[in-house]
Amino acid sequence: MSNRVPSGIPELNFPQNIYDMRLADTYLLEAEALVRQGQGGGAGSRAHALLNAVRARVGLTPIDATIDNIFLERRKELAGEGHRFFDLIRTKQAETVLKIRGFDEKKNYVFPIPFNDLQSTKMEQNKEWGGSK
Repeated sequence: MSNRVPSGIPELNFPQNIYDMRLADTYLLEAEALVRQGQGGGAGSRAHALLNAVRARVGLTPIDATIDNIFLERRKELAGEGHRFFDLIRTKQAETVLKIRGFDEKKNYVFPIPFNDLQSTKMEQNKEWGGSK
C-alpha cells in the first residue's frame, strides 16, 4: 500500500497522523461522560438525547443511556472503524475481552514507538517493547 512506511511494524507505522471523528462518536463519548459523572441517562437527560439521536438516525427505538447500552451502541455504530480496541483499553476491559487473543496487560497497554521515530531522536523504546525505559 502506498500509505505505509518501508520499515518497522507495518500496522503501527503510517506516515501521517490524521484522526477523523464522526458525529456519532462524539455523541456517544459525551453520553458516556455524562453518565459517568452521575447525571443520569433516563428520558429527558442529555445523555439519553445523545444516545438516542444516534439510534434514531437508523430507525431504532429509544433506550436508557446506561454505560452498557452506550458501549453496545459504540460497538455497533463504529464497527470496523478501529474504535473497539481503544474503548477496551480506555475502560480497562481489554485484559478480560482480549486475553483469548493474547493480550498481555503488562505489555499491550503501551504501544511501541515507531521505528522511524526512534531513528531521528534520542528517544528509547518503551521497556514493554524491549527498551530500557
